[in-house]
Amino acid sequence: MATPAPSKKLKVLLLHGYAMNQFSFRKRLMALQKDCKDVADFVYANGPHHVQAFSSATNPDPPPPHPDDPLEKQPRAWWMSRDEGYVGWEATVQSLAQVSREHGPFDGILGFSQGGCTAAVVAAAIEHPELLPKHIEPIQSSPLKFMISVSGFRPQDPALGALFSIPLQTPSLIIYGQYVW
Repeated sequence: MATPAPSKKLKVLLLHGYAMNQFSFRKRLMALQKDCKDVADFVYANGPHHVQAFSSATNPDPPPPHPDDPLEKQPRAWWMSRDEGYVGWEATVQSLAQVSREHGPFDGILGFSQGGCTAAVVAAAIEHPELLPKHIEPIQSSPLKFMISVSGFRPQDPALGALFSIPLQTPSLIIYGQYVW
């Protein structure tokens, strides 16, 4: 009796939240990655923009970002929200397109917070490139099998509004809630 051929593992792009980076996000998802090791390969991307770390009990007055800091210590973002909209999409698109060329195409995308919003934009851009603002392009042409947004949000940048005028067809899991003690 022949043994069935092993099925191809899914390739999943992971996008961290604001003021995180691929290293801190990987640490948070170690258990998930371990549980999924037989079905998926995870590729962690790093936001292209340096940002100020959030203050915390252990770091009440974080220093401003410095490009000479080790990459694993650099808080990152996918864009910066300004009055005129989301600034920095061009760098984000270039960065994610490079990750896709090197490690893609991807079967799915998972993002947390700002990365969750970015994941939805990526999925919508792949489905409807004709609705993209001129400064954004899809990071790959092959469709995604799924999109997961954890604590994400709908983009507030008016330039991205057309992307969400048509319901997303990519199977999506939206995890949103309120943490209560």
